[in-house]
This record gives sequence, structure tokens and C-alpha cells, in this order.
Amino acid sequence: MNLDISNCQSLTDQSCASIARHCVNLEFLGMRNMKDLTGLKLSKMFQDKDRASSFQCITLSGSKNVGVAKYETNQCSLFR
Repeated sequence: MNLDISNCQSLTDQSCASIARHCVNLEFLGMRNMKDLTGLKLSKMFQDKDRASSFQCITLSGSKNVGVAKYETNQCSLFR
């Protein structure tokens, strides 16, 4: 499953929790140019290790409030 919410400027903690809860087979997550995205909000999607293991690619370019070192993967560049 792919989800691209790039350029969304109204992402909330509840939105992130909802994505994590309902998008159980998420492989690609596009989150480019999101000024309100923070590492704390992003971490909600990785709290469940079983669900987090399905992620293949996360794009965060332009989302400047995220410390990306924690989210690097072997399969995808975070800055595509």
C-alpha cells in the first residue's frame, strides 16, 4: 500500500496515529514539504514494530523539522 500526503500542512498527532492504526500494510509513505511534521509525530507510525517492518520507503524532503538519522533505511533514500 502506498500513501502520499506530501504538502499536507495540517498533520496532527491524531492523524499520524490514525495512519499507523489503519494503514497496516503501508510500504511507501510520502511526506514531502510538510512544515508541521516532526520526529515526534513521525515516531507514532513506528511504535508497533510489526507494522513498521512493512515500510520500504519514506520520503521526507522539504520536511525540515524531522531529524532523519533515526529513520534511514537500506532500501530507500529519504531525500528523493
